[in-house]
Amino acid sequence: MAQLARADHEGARPVAENEFGIGRRGIAVLAAWTLVAMLLAGQAWFAAQVRGEPLAWARASAIWLAWAAVWAALTPIALRLEARFPLQRPGLLGALVVHGAASAACALANLALFALAAPVIGASQVEPTWLGTFSRLLGTTLLLNLPVYWLIVAAAHVGRLVRTAREKDRRQLRLEAQLADARLQTLRAQLQPHFLFNALNTISVMMHENVDSADRILLQLSALLRRSLDSTEAHEVTLGEEI
Repeated sequence: MAQLARADHEGARPVAENEFGIGRRGIAVLAAWTLVAMLLAGQAWFAAQVRGEPLAWARASAIWLAWAAVWAALTPIALRLEARFPLQRPGLLGALVVHGAASAACALANLALFALAAPVIGASQVEPTWLGTFSRLLGTTLLLNLPVYWLIVAAAHVGRLVRTAREKDRRQLRLEAQLADARLQTLRAQLQPHFLFNALNTISVMMHENVDSADRILLQLSALLRRSLDSTEAHEVTLGEEI
């Protein structure tokens, strides 16, 4: 499957797409709305059975899937608006105004498109004309559709907060690792000259007492320094290497 790269709505990271141009986010949106539609269809079917009204499962599923499909198409618009006008200071008041207008527009768009599909899927609130169906839906379900937009924006806002918290934690871990490495390098820089001076003083004393021992110590010091230089970047060594 071909993989394309495109930036997400924040432009922060690439998102893989399949050959149909649907990214992982698009698949997640479709799956979420499908699940919502099935839950609502199940609730409508069960309520109809309790009331003793005839409602086929296929009809209930078609109605709610059509409703959810329109909202799935409107979700990217809501996500882009949330990214452009986040619900945070500064600019919170302006963002609320923009999202308020967008929620009304998206709700009206949902009802308008659903009115087109209503005669085909067997919806109950169907009038002879599209305008009649739209007007009826406008009077009965507009207030029920308005909060849907806000739920999308709220979910995106929570996701943004979670990503920000995770990125902050990752930055904190990187800084702690860099600080630990800096401390290690500083300690190593302090210990190596001190050890080297002591070793050289020992060799100097041994030169007057036992030349062979001084020569052996000098060779061992050379080997130790060579090994130390070879493992300067390593934070851990095996016990055998240390011995």
